[in-house]
Amino acid sequence: MNVPPEILSRLDAIADKVGSTVEHFWPILVSQQINYGVGSLVGAFLCFVLSMVFGYLSYKIFCKVDLETDINDYGCTGRVLLSAIFTVVGLFTFIFTFVLLVAGLYLLLNPEFYALQQLMKML
Repeated sequence: MNVPPEILSRLDAIADKVGSTVEHFWPILVSQQINYGVGSLVGAFLCFVLSMVFGYLSYKIFCKVDLETDINDYGCTGRVLLSAIFTVVGLFTFIFTFVLLVAGLYLLLNPEFYALQQLMKML
């Protein structure tokens, strides 16, 4: 890896504090960002599966609703409300899926940048 001298000097300062060498410290920071990216992608997959489960449950519950008898003058029954709750939670988890997916891809495509950001936070 081609690491600029300014970064090497800051890495030396951190390495002196933790008692490690710079050549060993920088790859650890980069691999940590890659691990965070993989973790975000796994989380995105799990959120996607969870949102599909909520969508399926909402669909199955709503299919059992008889709109003439289950919705009356005073509002709705438990099935309609439960279906609406599953739909809203499913939509939120679906949106969160994309947030995790984008964050994971950023971390995997440019781990050095995020390792440098973490390094700047440490100083």
